[in-house]
Amino acid sequence: MLIISEPFETHRFGYKMTVMVAPYGDAQVARQYLSIYVTLIKGDYDAILRWPFTHPMTFTAHAVNPSEDLVRKFIPNPIPQNLPFLGRPTTRNAAFGIQRFCKLMDVDKYIIEGDFFLSVHIDLSLLDRERTPRMPADDF
Repeated sequence: MLIISEPFETHRFGYKMTVMVAPYGDAQVARQYLSIYVTLIKGDYDAILRWPFTHPMTFTAHAVNPSEDLVRKFIPNPIPQNLPFLGRPTTRNAAFGIQRFCKLMDVDKYIIEGDFFLSVHIDLSLLDRERTPRMPADDF
């Protein structure tokens, strides 16, 4: 079973993606962990974006008490073997993410009035540095 978000963009003119939650885990962690994945989707602005996708992502499962939130960071590794996941999509890439996000026996901590609240933060600070023109020191 997969719960899939609506497609969204990381920022204006950004990467297009969906987030998927496998509430009962996936593959070798089935019935042990909740798994979270991201899929990059072909977007309108892919031609102006940097590929492969390398931006760190932080996933937060929210608890009733914010001090008990579960926070996990994922940093994409742009090695050649990961291009099917992180490269520029022609339609939809293979999914990547955190297979062992949360033990199933702990998931109840993050269920609030019957709902599971997950937020995703994508660190675009690298993007800002990539787009900022640099002036040689000699120009001053």
